[in-house]
Amino acid sequence: MKSSSYSYESDAIMLDPIMASSRRSYRVSAVLLIVIAFGVFSFVYQYRRGLGVTGLNDGVAWGFYITNFVFFIGISHAGTLISAILRLCQAEWRRPITRMAEVITVMVLGIGGLNILVDLGRSDRALNVILHGRYQSPLLWDATSITAYLTASTLYLWLPMIPDIALLRDTVKHGRWFYRILAVGWRGTKKQMKALGRAITVMSILVIPIAVSVHTVVSFVFSMTLQPMWHSTIFGPYFVVGAIFSGIGALIIAMVVIRKAYRLEAYIKEIHFRNLGSLLLAMTLLWTYFTFAEYLTTFYGGEPEEMKVFWSKINGTYAPYFWGMVVCNLVIPMAALCNRKKNVIPKTLIASISVCAGMWFERIIIIVPTLANPRMHYETVHYFPTWVEWGETAGCFALFILFFMVFTRIFPIISIWEVREGRTTGLEELNERVRGYLPDTPEGADAPDSMEAPGLQAKESGLKKEVRFIDRKDLQAVRRFEDPWQIVIVQWLMPLGFTAYVGAVIFWIGHLILLSRKLEDAPSASIAISIVAIPVFLTLLGVFWYVFIGVLFNQREEVSEGVED
Repeated sequence: MKSSSYSYESDAIMLDPIMASSRRSYRVSAVLLIVIAFGVFSFVYQYRRGLGVTGLNDGVAWGFYITNFVFFIGISHAGTLISAILRLCQAEWRRPITRMAEVITVMVLGIGGLNILVDLGRSDRALNVILHGRYQSPLLWDATSITAYLTASTLYLWLPMIPDIALLRDTVKHGRWFYRILAVGWRGTKKQMKALGRAITVMSILVIPIAVSVHTVVSFVFSMTLQPMWHSTIFGPYFVVGAIFSGIGALIIAMVVIRKAYRLEAYIKEIHFRNLGSLLLAMTLLWTYFTFAEYLTTFYGGEPEEMKVFWSKINGTYAPYFWGMVVCNLVIPMAALCNRKKNVIPKTLIASISVCAGMWFERIIIIVPTLANPRMHYETVHYFPTWVEWGETAGCFALFILFFMVFTRIFPIISIWEVREGRTTGLEELNERVRGYLPDTPEGADAPDSMEAPGLQAKESGLKKEVRFIDRKDLQAVRRFEDPWQIVIVQWLMPLGFTAYVGAVIFWIGHLILLSRKLEDAPSASIAISIVAIPVFLTLLGVFWYVFIGVLFNQREEVSEGVED
């Protein structure tokens, strides 16, 4: 449908990847599929012959696979924290980049979970976690928290996409039934906008503590043990800071690729890289502080088992990883980001690639040296990954890139309705917020000629109070529109299926709690941590039903405000 104030043709470039494919995309997809096939072959080879074909051993039971798991879970913080915080702060420059961040979150969470299955060796035994798991183990806390995080992130991705899905429903020629189902009757009415806005605000508030708690729980897998350089109270915030650090870097890389591949220079501008680069620089300093604090306390304490791990990182077997981490996470970002008067985008890209590589090194440095130098009087072992681990790692990264590409071929990677809202009501709202920030005019003083901030002046005729994708020519078509009964049935299956899913997860958590209590092997604190997940899932279910009912049953309201005669 067409907006009365901004035509579809003006933003048609954002739908070009969906409307037509290029040979270049097919070539890239072919290369990625080859790498993924090699990763699948590596996994099948490992599954048939056992973990003995990897570099893992009795001492180092965790290697590349757990490194990838922690790394991918960390990158997922780009979507929730960056997008949610910017939405809550009403940062107008967020509009073209939030969806990219949210997509990264959902994609990498699934791939991170796959690495756990690969690390098991016998992936079929993952079912034992569901049937016989015990909350005495932080590993099960991971399963619960990541399930909640993936559910919340998927819902948080879908909600802001509804208006754009409706636009595709009324624009594309093929697969319209698919977009009809996901659009759940969206028409852009005032009540629908109100319901969707409330739900997005609730989800923005909810996903922030969920994201922080998830990577804190990931750190608990390490810090709850007595292994040297793991048993640390700083691990929770240290992991969260590192996750945000790598997430920002991954988001910037995705922005550069999307901007170049789909010619979106008019939407993803230098200001976005400048702002995210400043945030990346701040996280560089924060990560450096936490790393210095972690290693300083270890060195000052001087405990023999801790120092053995410490020196293996500083000048021992794992020194190349450690100093590579320092160079990638501190030296290169500082050199690239401290002076950005020219070449902002290339410098920010270099810093981001460096940070992502450095944070992967950091995960290796955290995991492997400690396992190779255990606290007990066992023989020191060494870990060298084999081609199997390299193959599966390459397959995971290729799978993420392919998933991201497929998403851009199905949905707009930039939120069209939010960009349009920024051009209209966003300017007016920003002007009002600026007025609210400024001090009140003293009583008796002359009021300024204009209360509008410089650069924000706009003709009243160019601003609309409500964002609409419908013009007056479309109103009759909207009134006559009726979804086929098959589409309506599938739409109703969505909330019913989500209700069944939440019910199954709550039943699973309750079953494990009762099992742990029966066996009397789980402390009360562990059970309390698991119980917290139940109201989180119920809240997500409530948000889903609120949006579904609010959108589906408010599509008949006539659109009049903001539509020109």
